[in-house]
Amino acid sequence: SQLRQTEAWAVWGFGVLQNGSAYDAAFLERQGRHAEAEPKRRTALSYAEKDYELKIQHYGAGHQYARGAARSLAVVRRSLARNLATQGKYGEAEILARQGFQDVLAMSAFSTTVVGSALGVVGLTRFQQGDLAGAEKYYRYALAAVESSGVARHSTNLAARRAALANAQL
Repeated sequence: SQLRQTEAWAVWGFGVLQNGSAYDAAFLERQGRHAEAEPKRRTALSYAEKDYELKIQHYGAGHQYARGAARSLAVVRRSLARNLATQGKYGEAEILARQGFQDVLAMSAFSTTVVGSALGVVGLTRFQQGDLAGAEKYYRYALAAVESSGVARHSTNLAARRAALANAQL
């Protein structure tokens, strides 16, 4: 029926739109066009927030769809933070990076790659501001989270955390 189709769009459509905006932004960022990607990242954030709210309303906070929407929201926040830090918009970047980290920490144990990645974004915001000591601190936490997660020694996530730490120590 039409009502069910409308309800399905309301519950699932924002997640689809969020993904589309995020892919568009990633495409532009890979070309170095961060300023052009920023509005797409902001649009993705708006859709991710709406998607999360609707999933909570429709399914409840503990449901797997709501948890998935929460994970997506955390990723989108960190992606926007990364974009803003790259452009020199440090204040907002750090706020979003820390929100993204808090989001992840609420859903995951410390010893996970997702926590390591989230801490890495907080470290990036400090690094971009020229705060090498602050960046090193967060990069060390990020590395500790990934190392204690049990990933293989050849993990690209582990390599990324090590490379970030080495970069801050130069």
